[in-house]
Amino acid sequence: MLSLVPKPRSNIPELASKISARISKKSGPPVVVHSVGDFIALHNTDVFKGLSVGFVPTMGSLHSGHMKLIAAARPSHDVLVVSIFVNPAQFSPEEDYEQYPRDLEGDVKKLETQSAGVDVVFAPDPEDMYPKNPRAIVPTVTVEPNFVNGLSEAACRPTFFRGVATVVLKLFNIVRPARAYFGQKDAMQVSVIISMVKDLNVPIDLQIVPTAREADGLASSSRNVYLTPAMREKAPILYKSLCAAYEMLKEAKEPVKASDVQEVVRKVLVTEPMVLEIEYISVASVETAQEVETVQFGPDADPVLVAIAVKFGAPGLRLIDNIWKILGHHIVARMLWPLLLTGGGLVGLNYHAAKELDDKQGSTSSSRASTFAPTFVLGLITGLWVGVTFGPWFTRTWSTVDSWMRWLRLAPPLPPSRPNDPHRTEGHYPYGGQYPSQPIPPGYGLSYGPPPGSHPYGGDPHYQQQMSGGGGQAPRYA
Repeated sequence: MLSLVPKPRSNIPELASKISARISKKSGPPVVVHSVGDFIALHNTDVFKGLSVGFVPTMGSLHSGHMKLIAAARPSHDVLVVSIFVNPAQFSPEEDYEQYPRDLEGDVKKLETQSAGVDVVFAPDPEDMYPKNPRAIVPTVTVEPNFVNGLSEAACRPTFFRGVATVVLKLFNIVRPARAYFGQKDAMQVSVIISMVKDLNVPIDLQIVPTAREADGLASSSRNVYLTPAMREKAPILYKSLCAAYEMLKEAKEPVKASDVQEVVRKVLVTEPMVLEIEYISVASVETAQEVETVQFGPDADPVLVAIAVKFGAPGLRLIDNIWKILGHHIVARMLWPLLLTGGGLVGLNYHAAKELDDKQGSTSSSRASTFAPTFVLGLITGLWVGVTFGPWFTRTWSTVDSWMRWLRLAPPLPPSRPNDPHRTEGHYPYGGQYPSQPIPPGYGLSYGPPPGSHPYGGDPHYQQQMSGGGGQAPRYA
């Protein structure tokens, strides 16, 4: 028999005992596992048996975005694993692999002191993950996501997604979680992982969590440590440009050309001298990552992703950001207000007039019955015209009234959000796929893969799925 499983380096019963104690206590520092062989050997013990395992893969240098992923994962699982591994396979020779910020000890301490609820940290060495070639520019066997070749981010970093898909599949095989959590900020990376899971029949769910942002809108990123104070002050221009696109789409009454969206974003970016180069402005389908020519509207419209990448500041630091927006519901909400108000108002007035006529004639309800249907149809048609004409005003008015009602405690308060984040609580800017006037619930996102309890790796018996697509189904959105 040919055994290809890496041999463990640690005392596995002792390691399993530490992890079991951490899972039981739900307090204290997470247990750090450094070896691929050790983690695989743990699956031969009872430490994870019958338990739901959640997984948050990271490259370390943990920030608020990572903490948001962890917070989304923690309530749904018995065991939470976070990987910290700077993957050499996704860096080209001229990129910042050697300079990428690393602080394993600080990251583990951060997970403990912030009561993140992480049970296990998997922090392997490159030599352990890629024994044939630790630098891993070209590992022996790779996952090649061909569908992204030539598209926006992939055109700028041609080997990046091969490295990402390869390491993520390796981590899935080692950790064997029921569900893994990824951030929306790396949107095309998410598309690659979704396609890999579906196409290769990986028995796992994925949940996508909205981008974490600083108070001024800058997307949280490990590379933000490279920003000088002057660059940091100007960096929110990326999000400002995306918000301009969002406002344009929000006010649109008919399909919008992608080129027009790109031009709106470009006009904002070029006002900032720190933006040295615009690598791309992409308007694409969330599901396929393919560029679209026109942004469609309506209940069945595909959600769109507006993504940008720029070279920023004197060092030419590469910054990326995106928003994705589900536009169909906005149009429905825009039309519902006037339909209900105008239609209901006309029916009510007609009903009152018909009642007076019936009273004069001594009739009971003949006039009211005969005029109800045509008046109702007339009300709907009038409401449709009012909706098309005054829809944006109705939408803005509802947002204002909704805010007033919450301030006066006449409506339920919004769920608590991260402190010092006025965009998220006040609802002026797009976060994830939600509307500006709506809160972002914990763990909002998409879920892919087989339903809970069907996984060969122990299942996910405790999670009540809100959104799921199973076995290659198309995703559904909240």
